[in-house]
Amino acid sequence: MGLPELFVAALISGLSVINAVVPLGAWSRTRDPRLLFVASANGCLLVLGLLWAWGELPGGPSAFANPSWPVLILVLATALLLLGTALLPRRT
Repeated sequence: MGLPELFVAALISGLSVINAVVPLGAWSRTRDPRLLFVASANGCLLVLGLLWAWGELPGGPSAFANPSWPVLILVLATALLLLGTALLPRRT
């Protein structure tokens, strides 16, 4: 583990923040609960990314904070798919 894992964990955290802003803004106007679920999922990904970023920092964090490459790639794909759901316009 090292700098690439820290970069991917920080990327997941950053994408999650971006992903949560659009649905929260739309939810504040429409009060559609689906948008709140998308924003909540991004909040969970944010916490997970921050936990993994902490696991990559020096100082001996707990073993549960160390991610592996397959898990990082899967969570990054999830964050990108959620970004797609937040940015695509709704069909009417």
